[in-house]
Amino acid sequence: MNLKVLSNPLALLVLYGTSICLSQAQLVCEYDHSQVLNENGVEVSVTVRYAMNTGDDDGFVNLNFHDGKFKDIPEIKAWCVDLSRRIGAKTYEVDVLSSTDVDVTDNIYTDAVDKPEYLPSVNFLFNNYPSGSTVSIMDCEENHYITDQEFQLAVWTLVDDETNVNDYWKGETDHCVVDFLVSKGKDNTNYEPDCKNPNEIFGIFVIIDDEDNNIIRQTLVAEVLLDQTDICDCKSGIGAFGDPHFKTWSSEIYDFHGACDLTLIKNPEFENGLGMDIQIRSTKMGFWSYISRAAIRIGEDILEIVGGTTDEEYLINGIPGEIREDDDASNGMTLTSTLSGYPINYKKLSDKEREFIIELGEGDEIIFSIWNLFVGVHMKNPKEEHFQNSVGLMGSFPQGIKLARDNVSIMDNLNSFGQEWQVLASELKLFHSIEGPQHPDSCEIPTNSEMRRRLEESTVTIKEATKACANVKADVMDLCVFDVMATSDKSSAGAY
Repeated sequence: MNLKVLSNPLALLVLYGTSICLSQAQLVCEYDHSQVLNENGVEVSVTVRYAMNTGDDDGFVNLNFHDGKFKDIPEIKAWCVDLSRRIGAKTYEVDVLSSTDVDVTDNIYTDAVDKPEYLPSVNFLFNNYPSGSTVSIMDCEENHYITDQEFQLAVWTLVDDETNVNDYWKGETDHCVVDFLVSKGKDNTNYEPDCKNPNEIFGIFVIIDDEDNNIIRQTLVAEVLLDQTDICDCKSGIGAFGDPHFKTWSSEIYDFHGACDLTLIKNPEFENGLGMDIQIRSTKMGFWSYISRAAIRIGEDILEIVGGTTDEEYLINGIPGEIREDDDASNGMTLTSTLSGYPINYKKLSDKEREFIIELGEGDEIIFSIWNLFVGVHMKNPKEEHFQNSVGLMGSFPQGIKLARDNVSIMDNLNSFGQEWQVLASELKLFHSIEGPQHPDSCEIPTNSEMRRRLEESTVTIKEATKACANVKADVMDLCVFDVMATSDKSSAGAY
């Protein structure tokens, strides 16, 4: 949807209504290049790798990281990308970068690779025509075993400006195979490894430089499994946020504006019966509502997160916790309290923005975010072992089916679905205080006229709201614009 074509704020009501399903988006995975980036230097041993089908060992190496993200992966296969430099077998301090984060390689390491536009081609070859695989080429080879030399020559030809790459290679190669690999690479300059496939190979840059970022040794591109990089950010936006919006396990977005206590996730089978519940409190303010609090129970422990500026930023089992001023919370800290053994990390990103992150293991995290009054709940890399059989306002895991409490009936009416998952009087209440409508009283839902009125009275235009939301992800742009207009507060875009 393109909001720029709308000339009247009332038209937003057609898109958003009181409870309209905003999209039927499929699961979206995005690359988070910061998960690989390490410009402070990590120690790595470089060893020469024996070349297949020849005694010549020039041109490719194995890497063993002593620290950093890849320290537990033995003998990472790496290839040379710059013929103008050499590298020997020894231990180096290296910087690590994503091979597809061209902005980084262009802006900081402009000499890292001559033709970065072909780095996606290299990733394509890693996954489709790797060294050691077989290939049949018409009028060339039948069931040919791609040698290390042929693969290295193809990489050099794609990314290096050197025109006579063959002069740098002593071993025998089948040049029609090299030409075939180069051709396939050039046909796939937009290739991205599939985030949904953890066995895809992803290339990382390994750069040896001085304090001024001058590269002093051969630049390498190394092969690691996508699952080993944590670079794929899958489903990180799913959860509940804003005014309030819900993103199911299948990434479908919908609204439920009812003010009351709601069950986002209910999973009594979490960790073999330890159990997990996540509840949110939607609070009405004027003609709009927002998530003012969120709470999670794991086992016997409850963590409650409070929006706004308050001395009770979080509570553990009803007791206010403390953020120690002497801790460098801007870089994150681990709270002394845990949630049934699961660590809780705290980050103060700004005076308005904080995060509480519960680590479930293997990159699986539950993130509670605070932006001014707004509280959000987001899942990052949710795994079946933790969330199977979950139900609630995020739907059933992993399909996101809007099941009723009987785990059988599928609900299409979103107002009815929202009220279905109001926290019942018979259920454990995770919030330490009682506020707003409580079951058996129904959630307070704004009428169409109230929704229309809040947009009519907005002091922010669609153009202004769109500009305020310019940096948010595309799949939530419309939600951000709506919230900015509904609250008449451009800064509310920060909640995204």
